Amino acid sequence: MAFSRREAAVALEVSSLLVPRPSGVGVYGRSLIRGLRSLMSDRRVDLVFCVSRYSKRRHHPAPGLKLKPYVNGRLLHRRYRLLHTLDTRLPPRFQGKIVATVHDVLSALPLAREKDLSTARFRERKRSQYREIAARADVIVTVSEETRRQFCSSFDAQGPVEVVYPGVDPGFTPESANEGRLKDLGLGRGRYILSVGELCARKNLGAVVEAFLAIRRAAAGRGGEATRGLQLVLVGHPSFGWEESYVRRVIEEHRDCIHLLGFLSDQDLACVYAGAAAFVHLSHYEGFGLPILEAMAAGIPVVAARRGGIPEAAGDAALLVDPDQPAEAQRALREVLETPELARAKRAAGLARAAGFTWRACAERIAELYERIL
Repeated sequence: MAFSRREAAVALEVSSLLVPRPSGVGVYGRSLIRGLRSLMSDRRVDLVFCVSRYSKRRHHPAPGLKLKPYVNGRLLHRRYRLLHTLDTRLPPRFQGKIVATVHDVLSALPLAREKDLSTARFRERKRSQYREIAARADVIVTVSEETRRQFCSSFDAQGPVEVVYPGVDPGFTPESANEGRLKDLGLGRGRYILSVGELCARKNLGAVVEAFLAIRRAAAGRGGEATRGLQLVLVGHPSFGWEESYVRRVIEEHRDCIHLLGFLSDQDLACVYAGAAAFVHLSHYEGFGLPILEAMAAGIPVVAARRGGIPEAAGDAALLVDPDQPAEAQRALREVLETPELARAKRAAGLARAAGFTWRACAERIAELYERIL
């Protein structure tokens, strides 16, 4: 969608993206920026960030675009008619049009407190930001119908709340597996179960590890060829509560079969996805679940939690389970590992499912919203 050169530029608030190791929010923001850049080539798109966030965040999320600091929203208002915040930060004193992307409202849900997924202080800060978004944003964008429903039931939004699904990067393909690179990482193709995401309580890695170890024990007892010698690979960097968690200690005791690969480059991540036997994602709650689409695009069967926005990402292409019941995940994983016909069917369904989510389509929807409110 093209915009007139005479119109004021759009500013994207990217304070949370200035990191070298982006989480899901960072992946979303960087991918959307690339999509908007290709659509709005005849119009200036600036990236803005709060100067108070720069001392510890020095990574440019989109080289080639202007990255501009600001102190408060009053100065931004003089330059831009529209501001799109890609996380929950709304600059104070900005009086122009606002689009705000909301990825989830976990901090407003009882689940966050009940399972101690973050500190009370963090949850209150996020709730305050959601209330401000509800009061100030001209359009709120959510990444799933579930997030939209939860936001609207928790906050009184003054503007419309639109669902715009994320996309999946075209770099994730079944052909991405490189035997040599996998060997360098200590992995064998088709010999490991993969889980991707920050190492934190929210991702429910205890259930992942428990299900995996149960499969290993069963394989040792009955000599199952498909699961004998199976490994578990966790990709992601440590986050809230990881160092003190019991699951970290369990992993330390099983380093012979559980590998922590940390944060991977895009190329290595695509390779590790495509080389896996199966992907498992048992998060307590996600607004959507980008890793599920990435795994499907890489051509591997998926076992995922039946919670939050995850079913919207997975559709019928994944096996969905109760994340609080590791035995369900164990049974589902054994099914796809030991039943070649099921694995082939889920691979095909996953590839078809992932093909329907593109960053181009996401950017087009966002650009249409810009045009509508301007």
